[in-house]
Amino acid sequence: GNHPVCHLALAYRKQQGVGVAQSCKQAVAHYRIVAAMGLSFQHMDGASFPMNDVRLNQFMEVRAQQHKDDIMEQKQEQARRGDPVAAVVVGSHVYREERDL
Repeated sequence: GNHPVCHLALAYRKQQGVGVAQSCKQAVAHYRIVAAMGLSFQHMDGASFPMNDVRLNQFMEVRAQQHKDDIMEQKQEQARRGDPVAAVVVGSHVYREERDL
């Protein structure tokens, strides 16, 4: 897509090799797209770049939580199928969530 935050996230992931193969060349391509978007916004009406006040670390925190949720769903399915270790993991998770309320 053409959303600057998405391109920033992709650039960072490519630069650092986070979840993808590291590629400085591809990272630079995404950073250039963001720079071009910024220039086009500036030339249109002098407006600032619309970043929606989203920081990369916020994006990464959300992604980390999604990953944890995916793992928990997997453990719940394993527990439903009779895996005792998964059942303990799920039970511990539920206990901690209820305790923290």
